[in-house]
Amino acid sequence: LMDRTEKPKIGDRVIIHPIVGGFGEYMVGAREATLLKVPDSMSDEAACLYEPVMMVSGVVRQVVKLGDTVTIRFDVTAESGRSWNDVVEAVGGGPMLIRAGQIYIDASQERFKPDMSSTRHPRTAAGVDEQGNLLLVTIDGRQSISQGATLSELARVMKGLGAVDALNLDGGGSTTLSVRGVIVNSPSEGLERPVADALVLYAQPEPPQTAPEKFAFADSSPLQIALGPGRMISLIDDGGFPLSEEAAKNLVWGTTGGVGFVNQRGFFTPLRLGRGSIVVMLGDRRIELPVIVTAGAPASLTAVIQPDPSGDAKRVIVTASVKDSGGNPVSGVSVTLTVTGGCTDTLSAVTGADGTAQFKVTWDAADKPGQALIKAAGLTAVAK
Repeated sequence: LMDRTEKPKIGDRVIIHPIVGGFGEYMVGAREATLLKVPDSMSDEAACLYEPVMMVSGVVRQVVKLGDTVTIRFDVTAESGRSWNDVVEAVGGGPMLIRAGQIYIDASQERFKPDMSSTRHPRTAAGVDEQGNLLLVTIDGRQSISQGATLSELARVMKGLGAVDALNLDGGGSTTLSVRGVIVNSPSEGLERPVADALVLYAQPEPPQTAPEKFAFADSSPLQIALGPGRMISLIDDGGFPLSEEAAKNLVWGTTGGVGFVNQRGFFTPLRLGRGSIVVMLGDRRIELPVIVTAGAPASLTAVIQPDPSGDAKRVIVTASVKDSGGNPVSGVSVTLTVTGGCTDTLSAVTGADGTAQFKVTWDAADKPGQALIKAAGLTAVAK
């Protein structure tokens, strides 16, 4: 026990009694240690010393003295009186969202920061309904297809799903829902964030009662799609006919590569440039459609003028840049140049992988630059 009658100084020798052993029996013993820093508050005291400290206060100090052996026991009992003795694994979270059928958000009591509750973020939640069914819910956020949810909005979603008790879990970039290794939501960072733990459920799959022997994608492989509104992905059975509605109810849709999101009706929304795949699982069968997501339609055109590397004051380089609505470079776009007060080596060019096209221009007079007018995909820009 530290004597708090006088605030210690750095370098003072203080008497502490360390925790000995694991959970269960603890020996309260005296030991000397060097104070590494002066604590600013009660909560800092244990961090100031070399070893963890068991501190007692209040009425406990009247019955515990140095050298006593004490037992620390942690019991968890539900309000219903149900014991947790049979629980072998658990995962923590917070704050509460629903309690006994009513929305109950105890964020302030659990000392969560206010913006954690009131700002929309990707969210993860777990709950149970009246029948004891487990509800695991993710809400995407921080991207074009979803802004996320506040804790109040998340609580209303859980209540609408029938939850009578619900708890908020780690959200943000950690919000990821995976089924048999396939991502079925849209993580805010594109791919899964490395995390230290996860809530994992194991179950024996039940074979679908009405399922074709084989099924396949109706689209040719690979599917090349531009960033934009997205499209439905169709499946056909082993006879070449559209998959029946009854069989479609048992499908699990997901993606790999972080290039987009597919909902459980098969609508795919491309979100990021790159290569990935759309995955469909039916029972123990799994098929994949490779996907290449390219830039969307040209939405902006800019052009800049830079000195020619040759050092000739009359010669300049005009670089045109074409991008889509998301700011991604668009390749394969035809660009034309009209020069006033000079001439150009070429009148047109096609944008490369970086969305740019370059022109070499020679002004009539070095001290009187002309004008370079760029046009592409119905857009116009004056080079500056």
